[in-house]
Amino acid sequence: MLESEIYGWLKTEGINTPKYQLFNLAERLDVSFYPVALKIESAKVVHKSDVGGVVLDIKDGEELKTARETILANIKAHGIVLDDSDK
Repeated sequence: MLESEIYGWLKTEGINTPKYQLFNLAERLDVSFYPVALKIESAKVVHKSDVGGVVLDIKDGEELKTARETILANIKAHGIVLDDSDK
């Protein structure tokens, strides 16, 4: 189960979850709240932190763009090929 799916299930059970947004890899990142964490969400990535798929304490839009580039480079360096279904 993907993290966003777990959050959805928790919400239906009345359990509070962190504020989050999902983006497709090709979408423009547009967040209205900071600081944020950016994480890859893909069935191909089981342990996000093990492959560099998480960046924490992002303070603005420029850091957010850089974080996405960093995560994508880290994922590629681990030989993981992403597609449009990955977020």
